[in-house]
Amino acid sequence: MADTLTFTAYGTNSGAPNGTATNSTYIHASGTLTGTALGGGKFGITNASGVSITFQGVTSGAILVQNTAPWTSGTVNPDFFVIDLVNTTGAYGYLPYTTDGYSGLVFQLTSGTYAGYYVDFFNLPSGYDFLSASNDPSGNIFIPTNDGYDVNFSVTDTPEPSLLLLLGTGLLCMAGFLFRKARPSMSKVV
Repeated sequence: MADTLTFTAYGTNSGAPNGTATNSTYIHASGTLTGTALGGGKFGITNASGVSITFQGVTSGAILVQNTAPWTSGTVNPDFFVIDLVNTTGAYGYLPYTTDGYSGLVFQLTSGTYAGYYVDFFNLPSGYDFLSASNDPSGNIFIPTNDGYDVNFSVTDTPEPSLLLLLGTGLLCMAGFLFRKARPSMSKVV
C-alpha cells in the first residue's frame, strides 16, 4: 500500500528576493504526496495531488514532474534538482541532501499567471531548503527574478484510513471488554 504524506512550504523573512518585502509571505505551497517508505523516515515520492502554489499573491495548481530515475541523482535540467525524496524526520531538511546529490521535488504550474512554469523545492548540503522557478526547461527565465528563494519545507506522514479504522475497532473492542469486566455481577438469591 502506498504511503500518503502532506507537505507545506512557505517563504521565510530571510533570503527574500530582490524587490520583495521581507515581512510578507512571498511563497506558500501545500498538497498531498504519495510515496513508498524507504526506511529511516525517508519516502520516495511517486505522485502528488491537490497541490496549490501561491507565489507573490498568484495561486496556481501544480503537478509533480517525476525524475526518470527516482530516489537517485537526477535533473530535469541542470538548474533543477529532482530526486523525489522526502524525510519526515527533518534530518538535513525535509528534502534531504544525499550522496547522490541534492534532493528536490519539481512541480509544473497548471493554472494562473505562471501556468507552464516549473517550481523546484530543493535542499542544499548545508541543510537549507530553497525554491527556484523557471518558465522553460532550460532554466533561463525565473519569476520574478533570477534569485533563489529561502523556504521552510515540511512534510508529515498521514496514516492510511484503513489503519485508522483498524485502530478504532480495536479500541472499541477493548472498551467493551473492560466494561463487561467492570460491571458488578448479579447473584440470584432464593
